Amino acid sequence: LAAKIAKAAQTQKQADKAAEDFAAGKENTPLKAALAQQSVAEQAADLAKAAAARPQAKQAQKQGSRHTASVRAVSTTDLLVMSGPDFKALAASSTQFSETLADVMQRRLSNKPDSKSATGPADN
Repeated sequence: LAAKIAKAAQTQKQADKAAEDFAAGKENTPLKAALAQQSVAEQAADLAKAAAARPQAKQAQKQGSRHTASVRAVSTTDLLVMSGPDFKALAASSTQFSETLADVMQRRLSNKPDSKSATGPADN
């Protein structure tokens, strides 16, 4: 799944470049940018299907809860992918990080809105 996410991110960079080229007059039509963005959308749909097929998502569905590992960015975002043990080591390395993570997880698990976000927990 991580490799597919990386490929989608690279395709998004290509789509962004195509859009920039059109905006700068380097392309006569937005066709290249539109096709590249369509490819990104198709990859995102495939990723959503793959994520929904993962054991974590199936378990959440059986329990009648949400699987909230999905992320939607509203602006250009760098993505850091790491293993579970590396993430746990990162969380353990900082008291503030650990406390913030625990607070966010507690709110999400109890379905309370995030005080730092206007929209609260993700709907995915």
